[in-house]
Amino acid sequence: MAQVIELPEPVAPTIDYVFQIAFGSKTALTWVDVIPAELTVTEGVVNSVHNYYGRIGINTFRSVSMDSTEALPKVVIVSFDIQSLPNNRWFDIFRIRDKAVITHPDGTKIESVYSEPSYWVLIIDMRKLGIPIGAK
Repeated sequence: MAQVIELPEPVAPTIDYVFQIAFGSKTALTWVDVIPAELTVTEGVVNSVHNYYGRIGINTFRSVSMDSTEALPKVVIVSFDIQSLPNNRWFDIFRIRDKAVITHPDGTKIESVYSEPSYWVLIIDMRKLGIPIGAK
């Protein structure tokens, strides 16, 4: 009689996210890796309203989580701390995009393709105009 060996209980893979930001224009877009100031994955759906204006400081974006389902929707809420604009400009436009990196328990990694970029966001550095941040 053969001995029955029970297989170990499966372990779920971990899902991480990688982000990129691009300043500039549609014809001269250079994507650069960016580390978020904060990242949360939570239950919920992505808001249909988009903020077309950003600011110097914390800017928050939402995207659909890789493991989101219709029965259990999940959203990735990510914040970026933008302290200055490229080329010492007083205004610019930028976009954010992300991709998932799935790590299986055996160490194997699978990367998704990058998401469609966010809508354009206009950011104005009010300090360059001589207006202190927080002025009323």
